[in-house]
Amino acid sequence: MIIRSAATKLFQCYSLKKRLKQFILFLELIISCSIFPFFTNNDRKNVSLRSYTGVERQQVADVFVDKMRDDGYDVQEGIYYHFLLSDCVELLKEKSPDGCYGNNPTSPYGIYAFDSLAGEYVDDIPSLKFNHGTEEQKRLPPFKLAHRIREDEAYVYIGKTPPKSAYFGFTHYTYMTHDRNGTSTTVFGSLSDTINPSNIQVDSDGSFDDAFDKDVVIITTPHRGVYSDIQKALDYAGVPSDIRNLQEIPSSLFKAGLGKESDVLTNLNRVALIKDEAEAYSFLHSPPALVFRLTPREPKEATIPYRRPKRVKQRQYPTEFRLEKSLDELEEAVFDRYSPMGTVTAMNETQEFPLKGQQCILLNLPCYGDNSDAAYFINVPQNRTFNGDQFFVIIGVNHHESINARYSHVVAGSYSKYIAVAEFNSIEHMPKSSYPYISEANVPKRDMLYAATLRRDCTGHEFCMEMPYDLMGVDPDESPTFVFRAYMAENSTVGHDTD
Repeated sequence: MIIRSAATKLFQCYSLKKRLKQFILFLELIISCSIFPFFTNNDRKNVSLRSYTGVERQQVADVFVDKMRDDGYDVQEGIYYHFLLSDCVELLKEKSPDGCYGNNPTSPYGIYAFDSLAGEYVDDIPSLKFNHGTEEQKRLPPFKLAHRIREDEAYVYIGKTPPKSAYFGFTHYTYMTHDRNGTSTTVFGSLSDTINPSNIQVDSDGSFDDAFDKDVVIITTPHRGVYSDIQKALDYAGVPSDIRNLQEIPSSLFKAGLGKESDVLTNLNRVALIKDEAEAYSFLHSPPALVFRLTPREPKEATIPYRRPKRVKQRQYPTEFRLEKSLDELEEAVFDRYSPMGTVTAMNETQEFPLKGQQCILLNLPCYGDNSDAAYFINVPQNRTFNGDQFFVIIGVNHHESINARYSHVVAGSYSKYIAVAEFNSIEHMPKSSYPYISEANVPKRDMLYAATLRRDCTGHEFCMEMPYDLMGVDPDESPTFVFRAYMAENSTVGHDTD
């Protein structure tokens, strides 16, 4: 018997504060559509051209490191490591209290692996072993996913932006905070807007599409004097000033220090859907990047703290109303297809899932590694099992095709494990997925819609996501959780607002 448990409509007009159509059909069918705005805001400046080979990059880095050491700094070269879906297995085996942090299964995360400093408290920070990379790296002991940092330290990334892909972003986070009673919270809240292809400083013509595979320097620090010293050393090494990017750590959002009461910092770099398979493997397993942790041998005097970064306003425009009738037609067609085959039940509505990093930090609330480049929605079906012939159907708007996002997707996973396993995205999966249900004659705008299913076994089913039962899946008595993301509108520097 086929059960369809998820047919709710969510209408949401941002400017009118009215509910717009968003279905989750669970067939159990999830029919989901979210209607996003469109806006233009691009202040990106053009820069001159410059490119390094891997050997040249190492030579430049060596000069930079020598200069910093001459200037009184201890310099630790870390390892730049891409956290893949396979790494989630290790966290789940170790019963990480935060599971896999609500991951995006097709967006690997670049992280900085450093040794801890003498006196740095790390007992409350999870570790991960090197599951891929060089053979030498695989033999290394596990590394910490985050670190406490002195107020006069800095991290420096010298490397490439990802190869041509749907999206990339560099974000730094307050990973963990402590309240007055010493109780820790894994906040994972962003400290500023993400550095992305629309605002990054690299050698390019200033466009989103020309920001890929470019040399870049990312500096992360809470200290103005240290930043100045790094700038001078980069000048000395011949690194162009117009490929340097600063991630400020404001004292109002981050309590620096090495003790247990101090906050914990992590850097997370995203890349989604690299176009070339060979380039993707090379970039993820042998990334063209060097990372350094810089610590003055003698503590630096305090400087004027960085102010809380001003966020670019996420705007709201109802530009997908034109698809409302088409979506009605698709919904009706899905009902007609599956109603004769079994029981159909309705699910709870898909909800806005606004994640604001700075607010989370100030309120000591979890933010799950938020990203200002994305708009988030979530649906957690209540009191539903998922086994046998039960399956979900998800329908909605392909926001990439409607020119309202660089790319969008729906992911499915386990809420109890904070893990997403299956994904259906606007570039690889959504095109033509509505065709089995509606004709062009009846629904001329069907190419802007999608329809997917989530099943335990996708054999014989196209436009299907498969969900296992094992550690990396959902138990039979647990309903999957669905998260919807839309990354960046055309010509924007941040994502859409969901409020």
